[in-house]
Amino acid sequence: MSDTENLSDLAIRLNMSMSWTQKHWREVPGLPAPFIGAGKHERPRWRRADLDRYFRGDLPAPAPEARPQALATAPRPPVPAPAANTEDPALTALLRAAGG
Repeated sequence: MSDTENLSDLAIRLNMSMSWTQKHWREVPGLPAPFIGAGKHERPRWRRADLDRYFRGDLPAPAPEARPQALATAPRPPVPAPAANTEDPALTALLRAAGG
């Protein structure tokens, strides 16, 4: 008998389908992380002892996630006041001639 369990063993213990377990095993609250194969396209393996402790309830509860804090930012410089009428008379005449 092996000391490790794979996804199909975990599906049996969770009493869920294999397809559900493949998609959602990372979302099971408090489930210990696999000791190997937690990456994309890898086959996760758990130590049987870790899963035994999890299903007996011997593992500590996961710490609540900290709420994100806004980072302190430097104050923004004031917006400059709009400049006084700085239109170029030649540009204004050109725009009028073009119909704009």
